[in-house]
Amino acid sequence: MKRGAILALPLALLAACGGGGKSEKNADGVRATAKSFVSDIADKKFDEACTLLTTAAKAQLSKAGGGECSKQLSLARGLLSDKQLDTLQDQADKMKVTIKGDTATSAPVSGGDTPGKYIWQGEKWLIDAS
Repeated sequence: MKRGAILALPLALLAACGGGGKSEKNADGVRATAKSFVSDIADKKFDEACTLLTTAAKAQLSKAGGGECSKQLSLARGLLSDKQLDTLQDQADKMKVTIKGDTATSAPVSGGDTPGKYIWQGEKWLIDAS
């Protein structure tokens, strides 16, 4: 799989709820989920990162790469430098978030053109398929 394809999907899904705990139903909660997702990937906690994705996002990630979520995120981690991950963390901290009911969108990060999508589910924000 091309580097761009591996990176595009997690970033589109992305764009910290410490591995999927409760979050606040506001823009800071969305940012926290995005930061947790990036942090989990940086720390190679791929199973935890996958808990921050909706079922649809996991299915899209699996379909794009031909393997389970954690395996695909592991491949993506292998292509990302620590500096790139730090940049994504910084961008997640500052990203513009729009909330409408139980859905949210965030501005694209890291030069991408796909906004992040989130769904409020089970008292936390989950990253949704774009």
